[in-house]
Amino acid sequence: MFKYDVAIVGGGLAGLTAANFLVKEGKKVVVLEKSNRLGGRAMTNDKNGILMNLGTHGLYLSGETMTILTELGLSIPGGNASKSVQIHGILNKSVQVIPTDFSSIMSSSLLSWKSKFVFGKLMLNLMKLNVDSIPEVSLTEWADAEISDPMVRHIFYSICRLTTYTNAPTLQLAKPVLKQVQRSLKGGVLYVDGGWGTIVEKLRQQAIAAGVEIFPSKNVVKIEHYGDYQSILCSDGTVFNVTDCIVAAPPKEAVKMIKDAEHTSLGLWNKQAIPITASCIDLGLKKLPTSRHQFAIGLDQSLFFVYGTLEM
Repeated sequence: MFKYDVAIVGGGLAGLTAANFLVKEGKKVVVLEKSNRLGGRAMTNDKNGILMNLGTHGLYLSGETMTILTELGLSIPGGNASKSVQIHGILNKSVQVIPTDFSSIMSSSLLSWKSKFVFGKLMLNLMKLNVDSIPEVSLTEWADAEISDPMVRHIFYSICRLTTYTNAPTLQLAKPVLKQVQRSLKGGVLYVDGGWGTIVEKLRQQAIAAGVEIFPSKNVVKIEHYGDYQSILCSDGTVFNVTDCIVAAPPKEAVKMIKDAEHTSLGLWNKQAIPITASCIDLGLKKLPTSRHQFAIGLDQSLFFVYGTLEM
């Protein structure tokens, strides 16, 4: 009946991934992106030859994202930093080695002998922990019940901040945080060659080759439901009538587009969503001031350094 079966609003990683899966199912798909660039927070900016990621920097090798990209047949080149880089911790403005295996745990000056065994046991338990069995408690509640040693708890929280990019243990549920920690321990992190923009471009090329039409600079202002189809109005006056519509945008933006959305579960989600303020400062350096300090995380403050990049 219509030119497209599905319209996807949002040309970020989620939107482009959805487009690739739908076109594989034989659907005629169009992607509408309000920006003149695709990728959203997965964009990579080229600053004088130095590639800087707008959002997340590391791709978890054992996470769902890598599983999905592999299922789509995409090869993502990069390096696994955890296999070759020693992790340091910043405590009281001094830098010390963070224990990550049996040898470094035993030689660590951060931990007392008793704390070394507590930390080693914690790491082993995290590796084999059945995350699904954890009750709906906050990360703070879980840590208070499971970790009695103050320094071990310091290190644990720093790992949680590192793997989630969030410092809100009283608000975060323990289950998803611990699942993310498990991903980092089991598979490590891939730093993508060429930045995350490489993934965006691969998804774009594959989608276009399969027949997906992508329109940048198409700002969707209204989505209305008419029985068996959706009508999508763009700010330039363009209208797309499709059988189905996927909104791959934050709830705050989605509520504005969809008529009467404030009275639905989407409206409730938007009200309950907690805004997060984050800052990431990338520094392009020809060499590190101290070559052995390639990866350092704050134990008493929420920051970490990676390969000469300061992230807060």
